[in-house]
Amino acid sequence: LTGAAGVTDFMHATYKFSLDRASMRRQGEGELWFAFDDAGLPVMRLQGSARSPRFGHGMITIFVSAAERALYAHFALSDLHEVECVRYPFPERGAPGSDYDHRLQRLRARR
Repeated sequence: LTGAAGVTDFMHATYKFSLDRASMRRQGEGELWFAFDDAGLPVMRLQGSARSPRFGHGMITIFVSAAERALYAHFALSDLHEVECVRYPFPERGAPGSDYDHRLQRLRARR
Protein backbone atom coordinates (compact mmCIF):
# COMPACT_ATOMS: atom_id res chain seq x y z
CA LEU A 1 0.00 0.00 0.00
CA THR A 2 2.87 2.28 -0.74
CA GLY A 3 1.65 5.81 -1.28
CA ALA A 4 -1.70 5.33 0.45
CA ALA A 5 -2.06 8.34 2.75
CA GLY A 6 -2.52 7.58 6.42
CA VAL A 7 -1.98 3.82 6.16
CA THR A 8 0.30 2.59 8.92
CA ASP A 9 -0.97 -0.91 9.70
CA PHE A 10 -2.14 -3.43 7.11
CA MET A 11 -2.96 -7.09 6.57
CA HIS A 12 -0.97 -9.02 3.98
CA ALA A 13 -1.56 -12.41 2.38
CA THR A 14 -0.06 -14.35 -0.51
CA TYR A 15 -1.91 -16.78 -2.76
CA LYS A 16 -1.42 -19.20 -5.64
CA PHE A 17 -4.00 -20.13 -8.25
CA SER A 18 -4.64 -22.52 -11.10
CA LEU A 19 -7.31 -21.93 -13.73
CA ASP A 20 -8.31 -24.15 -16.63
CA ARG A 21 -10.51 -22.46 -19.20
CA ALA A 22 -11.09 -23.30 -22.87
CA SER A 23 -8.09 -25.64 -23.05
CA MET A 24 -5.79 -22.95 -21.66
CA ARG A 25 -4.21 -23.54 -18.28
CA ARG A 26 -3.06 -20.59 -16.20
CA GLN A 27 -1.10 -20.78 -13.00
CA GLY A 28 0.13 -17.90 -10.97
CA GLU A 29 0.58 -16.24 -7.65
CA GLY A 30 -0.11 -12.96 -6.02
CA GLU A 31 -0.38 -10.81 -2.95
CA LEU A 32 -3.15 -8.93 -1.18
CA TRP A 33 -2.76 -5.93 1.11
CA PHE A 34 -5.70 -4.49 3.06
CA ALA A 35 -5.88 -1.60 5.51
CA PHE A 36 -7.95 1.28 6.77
CA ASP A 37 -6.73 4.85 6.33
CA ASP A 38 -6.83 7.50 9.09
CA ALA A 39 -10.46 8.29 8.22
CA GLY A 40 -11.41 4.61 8.66
CA LEU A 41 -11.96 4.04 4.95
CA PRO A 42 -10.75 0.78 3.36
CA VAL A 43 -7.75 0.65 1.05
CA MET A 44 -6.85 -2.52 -0.85
CA ARG A 45 -4.14 -3.61 -3.26
CA LEU A 46 -4.29 -6.93 -5.08
CA GLN A 47 -1.46 -8.05 -7.33
CA GLY A 48 -1.28 -11.23 -9.36
CA SER A 49 1.02 -12.63 -12.00
CA ALA A 50 0.68 -15.59 -14.31
CA ARG A 51 1.86 -17.05 -17.56
CA SER A 52 -0.46 -18.22 -20.30
CA PRO A 53 0.35 -19.77 -23.68
CA ARG A 54 -1.61 -17.04 -25.46
CA PHE A 55 -0.37 -13.90 -23.65
CA GLY A 56 2.90 -14.95 -22.01
CA HIS A 57 3.80 -13.39 -18.67
CA GLY A 58 1.29 -10.94 -17.27
CA MET A 59 0.80 -8.99 -14.08
CA ILE A 60 -2.35 -7.28 -12.89
CA THR A 61 -2.38 -4.84 -9.99
CA ILE A 62 -5.70 -3.59 -8.63
CA PHE A 63 -5.81 -0.71 -6.17
CA VAL A 64 -9.08 0.27 -4.49
CA SER A 65 -9.46 3.52 -2.58
CA ALA A 66 -12.75 4.26 -0.84
CA ALA A 67 -11.52 7.80 -0.15
CA GLU A 68 -11.14 8.41 -3.90
CA ARG A 69 -14.21 6.28 -4.67
CA ALA A 70 -12.24 4.56 -7.41
CA LEU A 71 -10.62 1.32 -8.50
CA TYR A 72 -7.40 1.41 -10.51
CA ALA A 73 -6.35 -1.55 -12.65
CA HIS A 74 -2.80 -1.76 -14.01
CA PHE A 75 -2.26 -4.44 -16.66
CA ALA A 76 1.27 -5.36 -17.75
CA LEU A 77 1.79 -8.03 -20.42
CA SER A 78 5.57 -7.99 -20.70
CA ASP A 79 5.88 -10.57 -23.49
CA LEU A 80 3.54 -8.45 -25.64
CA HIS A 81 5.11 -5.14 -24.56
CA GLU A 82 1.69 -3.87 -23.47
CA VAL A 83 0.97 -1.80 -20.36
CA GLU A 84 -2.24 -0.02 -19.45
CA CYS A 85 -3.69 1.62 -16.35
CA VAL A 86 -7.41 2.25 -16.13
CA ARG A 87 -9.38 4.16 -13.48
CA TYR A 88 -12.90 2.96 -12.72
CA PRO A 89 -15.02 5.28 -10.56
CA PHE A 90 -17.34 3.66 -8.04
CA PRO A 91 -20.90 3.50 -9.38
CA GLU A 92 -23.25 6.15 -7.99
CA ARG A 93 -26.71 5.07 -6.93
CA GLY A 94 -29.36 7.30 -8.46
CA ALA A 95 -26.99 9.10 -10.84
CA PRO A 96 -28.45 9.74 -14.33
CA GLY A 97 -27.82 6.69 -16.51
CA SER A 98 -26.51 4.67 -13.55
CA ASP A 99 -26.94 0.92 -13.68
CA TYR A 100 -26.01 0.62 -9.97
CA ASP A 101 -29.12 -1.37 -8.98
CA HIS A 102 -28.69 -3.74 -11.93
CA ARG A 103 -25.00 -4.31 -11.04
CA LEU A 104 -25.86 -5.02 -7.43
CA GLN A 105 -28.57 -7.46 -8.49
CA ARG A 106 -26.11 -9.24 -10.80
CA LEU A 107 -23.45 -9.50 -8.05
CA ARG A 108 -25.95 -10.95 -5.59
CA ALA A 109 -27.06 -13.54 -8.16
CA ARG A 110 -23.45 -14.78 -8.56
CA ARG A 111 -23.18 -15.99 -4.96
